[in-house]
Amino acid sequence: HDMADSRPHVVIVGAGSIGCWVGGELALRGDARVSFVHRESRTGSALRSAVEKVGLTLEIAGQETRTLPAAAAREAFTSDGAKRLRTANFVLVVTKRHANHSLASLLTGVPTATPIVLLQNGLEAVEDVRALLGGAEDRTIRHCVVAISATLLHAEGRVVRSGPLAELVLAHGLEALVELLVGAGVRVRLVDSERLAAESRGKLILNMLNAPNAISGKPILKMMLDRKACLMAADSMAELCCIYRALDLSVENSLMRRLPLILRLLSWHLVNWLLRVLFFLLSIAGKRVLDNDTSKSSTVEDLDAGRPTEIDYINGEVVKLGVRAGVPTPANTAAVRAVRRLEAEAVARWAA
Repeated sequence: HDMADSRPHVVIVGAGSIGCWVGGELALRGDARVSFVHRESRTGSALRSAVEKVGLTLEIAGQETRTLPAAAAREAFTSDGAKRLRTANFVLVVTKRHANHSLASLLTGVPTATPIVLLQNGLEAVEDVRALLGGAEDRTIRHCVVAISATLLHAEGRVVRSGPLAELVLAHGLEALVELLVGAGVRVRLVDSERLAAESRGKLILNMLNAPNAISGKPILKMMLDRKACLMAADSMAELCCIYRALDLSVENSLMRRLPLILRLLSWHLVNWLLRVLFFLLSIAGKRVLDNDTSKSSTVEDLDAGRPTEIDYINGEVVKLGVRAGVPTPANTAAVRAVRRLEAEAVARWAA
């Protein structure tokens, strides 16, 4: 089958919410052969079992549902990553950053000419992977900023995208991959490498919502009515922005630069009360926005599955940058400690 298929082969390493969404879009379009490489775990096994029976379903919350048939999904999903990677034309790594060490031996089998694109959180992911591959200066390794909110329901083989923003931000180049993605309906924004770095820094500001979301235990919208959670997010963001200024590092997205102020406003009693009144009026009008909101951060998804989180590459990254810049980071330090406690509790629950 591999020899007969002349389409470009895109291998998705990491069948989580973003990997399944992007890979699912490519597979549904059909212009590329898509392989999903997933690890053997409780959630991974549940996902593979579901897609083999009912296919992989992509849902835009409240709008549309499309399904990759079970036969196609069975062919696409594999735990034999090494074999698929040897014939890859493009490799998209959509795993958690802490998994990169265990992926190193797998990625060394990728043909040298095959670009590796990292759809991962945090800063310096490219440098980390290049070092794990022994320097690998002859390889094309690129970072991609992901602005997609999606939740994967493993046992149902269904990934639900929520929110109006859904795009990938890439540096110029890799035109063939971009053409495949755009053709499949994935919005791609191309920027120069300097702006991509600034976009990555902006995304890290947004990721400061992850820890408060996990600590509050509420969906994203309901969390916005939690004054304590908003204040924690605002303080964490403000520390990061202070570090960026101290190190003279730019942030491209102006909204990201304003997020600390926006979150601090949401923590004010009057603004909080007005928001509650607004949602109450919407519910009377039949628009139960809060009740219908199931969105949650990737940190919450990890805790729900009893997996380690990326806290060291989000708030932990800020703590390290703070040391480098000479900027105190009490809010981010507290966030790291709190999420690590939740991690230990989650792992213990799953082990019981």
